[in-house]
Amino acid sequence: LHFVFGADMVLSADEKRTIEHDVYHRVAGLGGAISAEHGIGMTKKDFLGLTRGAVARSLMRDLKRTLDPHGILNPGRVIDV
Repeated sequence: LHFVFGADMVLSADEKRTIEHDVYHRVAGLGGAISAEHGIGMTKKDFLGLTRGAVARSLMRDLKRTLDPHGILNPGRVIDV
């Protein structure tokens, strides 16, 4: 599922977070994923655990450390190492 808040919507940060929480939990409950082909990014990072287990997230951290040992490629995105 790929959704974006409408440009004409005036929502507080708490309202946006509530919508994200509800949508991502529903998607995960149906066995779906919360990311697209380009990855998680900053906004969905907190929800990664809904659709990726501990082993997958550990593998992601290991790959990040291996491919980017100095942490210079998109620091703070997707997964913290």
